[in-house]
Amino acid sequence: MGILVKAFNSIWSCDAAPDKCRLPPAAVTPIQSVRRDDGEHLERSMLPNSSIHVFTALFESSEEAFAFAHPHWEPEPGDDASDEEYAAWEDRNPVWPMKVELGYRIESDFVGVVWSRGDQPDWQYLASRLNAAQVAAIMGQTTSANCLVLIDQAAIKDERVEFKPTGSLTYHGSFISS
Repeated sequence: MGILVKAFNSIWSCDAAPDKCRLPPAAVTPIQSVRRDDGEHLERSMLPNSSIHVFTALFESSEEAFAFAHPHWEPEPGDDASDEEYAAWEDRNPVWPMKVELGYRIESDFVGVVWSRGDQPDWQYLASRLNAAQVAAIMGQTTSANCLVLIDQAAIKDERVEFKPTGSLTYHGSFISS
């Protein structure tokens, strides 16, 4: 098993086990898309030593998790669409269910999604970002989840927000990343 990392339009790979791979050094890593050989998809977008808002969720697939947590566009109407249909399409795009549920302005470059097959989030990844006591507390609060959604404080700038659980997300709090 290995990982493939895409960061800043360059690719870096490691053929060792994911916990033995080290990402290339960078002062700031706004977006790194990671695909493990076993099909798991990770999105890493955290700044070092920043506050991270931690959510857990349960999704059927990585595609469903990413479609919920990141903005995306519906297919563009065809050439035969009326001006009204096209304007309506423009008004409702991009689609971003998580932003709607949370109710805050969020910069998508600083949202991380870590989806795992099965019935548990990737606690090992979270342990690479937070201390063991924080991870243990979050694990104790989690009943049914296979996904971590991590929002770096940079995503909401200096706004003071009070995230709450939603229909899709369980909020666990804000923590300083390592």
